[in-house]
Amino acid sequence: MPVDHGISAIPATGRAWDAPTASPLRALIARDATRWVLGTGVLTILYYLAAKLGYELRFTGPISALVWLPAGVAMSFLALGGLRFWPGALLGDLLVNDYTTVTFGGAIGQTMGNLLEVVLGAYLLQRVMRRGSPFDSSGAVVGFVAALAVSTGASAVIGPLCLLASSAVSSGSLLTVMRTWWLGDLCGALIVVPIALAWFGPIPLRADQMRQGRALSVLFVTAVLVWISMLTEQRVAYIAFPALLYAAIRCGCRTASIAVAVTAAAAVWATTHYEGPFIFHTIGHSVVSTQLFIVVSAASTMFVAGLVSEREIAIRSAEEARTDAVLAQYAERQRIERDLHDGLQQRLLGLLLILKQTGRANARRPLEEVVEEAGDGLVDALYELRALARGTYPPMLTEAGLTGAIDEIAARSSVPLVVRELPAQRFDIATESVAYFVIAEAVTNAQKHASASRIDVRVYQSDGGVRIVVADDGVGGAREQPGSGLAGLRGRVESIDGTFRLTSEKDEGTTIRAQVPIIDPPA
Repeated sequence: MPVDHGISAIPATGRAWDAPTASPLRALIARDATRWVLGTGVLTILYYLAAKLGYELRFTGPISALVWLPAGVAMSFLALGGLRFWPGALLGDLLVNDYTTVTFGGAIGQTMGNLLEVVLGAYLLQRVMRRGSPFDSSGAVVGFVAALAVSTGASAVIGPLCLLASSAVSSGSLLTVMRTWWLGDLCGALIVVPIALAWFGPIPLRADQMRQGRALSVLFVTAVLVWISMLTEQRVAYIAFPALLYAAIRCGCRTASIAVAVTAAAAVWATTHYEGPFIFHTIGHSVVSTQLFIVVSAASTMFVAGLVSEREIAIRSAEEARTDAVLAQYAERQRIERDLHDGLQQRLLGLLLILKQTGRANARRPLEEVVEEAGDGLVDALYELRALARGTYPPMLTEAGLTGAIDEIAARSSVPLVVRELPAQRFDIATESVAYFVIAEAVTNAQKHASASRIDVRVYQSDGGVRIVVADDGVGGAREQPGSGLAGLRGRVESIDGTFRLTSEKDEGTTIRAQVPIIDPPA
């Protein structure tokens, strides 16, 4: 708790108007304490109201729940507001416990399990959100669902065991209570947390695609399909899925999260009123069917939203890489033109003037001197031309191919370079050129910045492309900065639809992996 009760704004032996001016530190502590009290109070109220809503709608019982909304409310609040507000979840759970049905010891154990659930869930969600919205990629969605499943599983184990110890449940029904407990908490989290993170968390990539008219029409269609599936005689459970998938594909995670909540609310209401497709002869079967429907519909919808966002990110990255490659080509062309005009062209023009003056009848300089000067000038021009061409395309690739060019890099390397594997065949000039520059830049970076004692290079053909692995045992910690050589390499590789990955942990060396597609496979 950030409140420091040892600091007082007014001295004990003085009047208020005699108190010295409060220091900035005291003001900061007071302001932070006020925020903590307000945040804790708000979380307590939200937790209590969510639980009471479940009791009023009859989908929450004293031991287990069809859907436990407070789990999602507390996880969302702590993940977005900070873990320091956890006492709010503790107070809220203590207030909603039914001490007439469950013993005091069992209720306290249940509360401890619920507290661990929301704190662990919030911590895992914060880790998932480190790179942005958890709905911007399919991998992040998988991590999001896994975080909720693991944290709710902790409560589903601790709570029932405490109730078993207090004789609130029997050993024969323990596994059933655990299953219902876990699915109920997971359903509550999958309903509330996506809405909270999509609307109040990191801004999703496709947030700007949610048009008001389109979102309202999608929600209207979802409600109609849910009504058809839940409240009519047909009772086709999954008829609402097309609307959920359309919301995820066309409108993004914000509309999709609300559509999931509408679908889940209808399913729970129908089941608790003995309607809909999930009513069976046994109440246990009905509860499990409803819970699994909510879990599957929510997880599938969010996964599709993440998959679409991931695809759009890949398309944007490819377009940016192509744009960067085109701009780099124009910049290189301008550099060559400028160097030719300012350097080589002026040198050759000077030689031409010397030769013209020598050819005149009244030339005073001896012919041998003029020829020697012209020869020296041509040699300088040749060196300047080679220097100008260096970096645009390595001549060794034309003469010996990628294998020979890599051998030349190894021979010139100031750090011992071990070539683990090389391709035996030649590839098209574009593939070999990109592969060469990846290796050359990686080796140069290792020599300049890594303080490495060894560099390993491996090049081989796999999956229709040339795979490149360059690893060193240096200090690590390399990062792609805008305009850096590593960023340029990524752009060069991705401009031809290749892949580039950098792994560089501190004190663990740096590894660059790239796959360059073979544009023109050999016959």
